[in-house]
Amino acid sequence: MPQATPDTEISESSERRRHERRATRWAVRALVPSAANAPTQKTTALDAEVREYSDSGLFAALHSTVAQGLSRTALRGATVAIEFKAQAATATGAASETHTANGRIVYVSSSGLGIALTSMPPAVRQMLESASAKLNSNVPDIAESNPSKAVASALIKTCSSHFRAA
Repeated sequence: MPQATPDTEISESSERRRHERRATRWAVRALVPSAANAPTQKTTALDAEVREYSDSGLFAALHSTVAQGLSRTALRGATVAIEFKAQAATATGAASETHTANGRIVYVSSSGLGIALTSMPPAVRQMLESASAKLNSNVPDIAESNPSKAVASALIKTCSSHFRAA
């Protein structure tokens, strides 16, 4: 009997998935119910970034400070709406159009949320596929080459803590 290794465990678990995952990067806003607001049905808007998607769902990465504050048991199974903003050039300038995909939170980790989608609107699929193609073609991402001050500060803090620990 072959011995299980981390490589075989990963491949076996990925074979159980129904749909192929594709890497992408798209900024979204996740509207999730918070544990404190459960009786009133209020939602909290979380800025996130879709890092992977498939025909049945997506993984939305959250900033570590946001993810640490989430209650894993309160969110798992909750209904969530994901807002995707599309930028389109028009004759009068840039226009922003919002598309929404609804789903259910099936996974919560310190890095983000796994969301099973009830359906993926065609416009959302097109945005994710376009971003995935851009990512795969290694086109430089403007946000990556010129991060905001908040992102740069978070990266510096994380890197500094790693160097101090070494």
